[in-house]
Amino acid sequence: MKNIFILLILISFLLQSCDTNNSTQNESQLIANITDNEDTIKDEDTTNLSSTEKAIKKNKALDKRLIPPTFESKLPWHPAGERHNYSMPDFNRIFINPYLKFVEFTFSISEAVEDSLSTKNLFLKEKGTTKLPDDIIKLKNLERLTVVGANFSDFSKDIEKLAQLPNLKALSLKSCNITSLPSNINLLQQVEAIGLNFNNIRVLPNEICELKNLVYISLLNNPLYKLPDNIGNLKNLEVLEVGGTKISTFPESIGDCDRLLHITANACRLEKLPESFGDMENLMDFNFGYNKIKELPNTFVNLPRLRIADLGGNKLKSLPENFAKLENLITCNLNDNLFTEFPMQLLELKNLLGMSFNKNQIKYIPLQVTEMKYMDQIIFDSVDIRQSNLDSIAVLNPNIRLWKH
Repeated sequence: MKNIFILLILISFLLQSCDTNNSTQNESQLIANITDNEDTIKDEDTTNLSSTEKAIKKNKALDKRLIPPTFESKLPWHPAGERHNYSMPDFNRIFINPYLKFVEFTFSISEAVEDSLSTKNLFLKEKGTTKLPDDIIKLKNLERLTVVGANFSDFSKDIEKLAQLPNLKALSLKSCNITSLPSNINLLQQVEAIGLNFNNIRVLPNEICELKNLVYISLLNNPLYKLPDNIGNLKNLEVLEVGGTKISTFPESIGDCDRLLHITANACRLEKLPESFGDMENLMDFNFGYNKIKELPNTFVNLPRLRIADLGGNKLKSLPENFAKLENLITCNLNDNLFTEFPMQLLELKNLLGMSFNKNQIKYIPLQVTEMKYMDQIIFDSVDIRQSNLDSIAVLNPNIRLWKH
């Protein structure tokens, strides 16, 4: 699976735009031509560089400054290219595509069975299908299965079929009207990535946490109201996506997910985070936007590898006093909260590149932001901040980009 992810990343490089002054070079060649031993970009060094080269150079230098995970991830970060902007939270997500949209899929079971030994990726879109075809057990080399638009009322028998596919690594069942997962989900020990987006799942069986090889699970847009208390048993889990669900908190055992890199839990009903949240030493990126979080636990600051903190759309009035311990943080999104004053802890974040706090009640940006070595851009509410304040920042540090929202 790792080799396939690497292949996909190379494809992504080739799809990105090349330098207009040298159209024969692709992104991979550009990266190879950029040195790794510079921390910042001097004006005289960028005269002949394209915007893509500048972005790559900047991001490679940034990666050298930040603390990496303690393990080699199966889901690498997106290549640092023209669209990869560390300063904005929406553009720095982990590069995840366990269903490999860019590989060649087979689109019918009959075609797949005819060439059963060669079929590795199967995509089925048959509205109203109530079960997986029996012939699917013949696809012993199948690695990825995507089903869209089915109507699986009793999925336990289908689990038994999938358990007979020894090479199945990624399973996506989207909009299949699944209301619950059967307890025999634990038969799928070979599976590393599961997507169950846009179903009607309200609760998960504890048995799903027995999938020891699970790296990725996505449950976006389900009426799910809680996660299993034993979720901490998923020791290899790197990505958890539960955005658009009804969960109000995470189980305490979430802190035992030592390899968790990325959490998406936006537009849920989160009111608080457990104290164990700070135990996830490898967490790099989370999106908790548009929930009901009023305060962060004190342990929140014990996340040495956190890069992206998206807390927009909550009920926060302040940050923990020792928030500056998050030395790896490069982007902090505090949009649409209840701040009345600029959170001074941000000034102590030595690697911070971007901050966003529009739709608060902040009236003044302290001029100390101009002394932040890597500060690149600030997003704010144009109604509240005086123009004289902005002019002073622009004079003291013209390299900071100020964005009026």
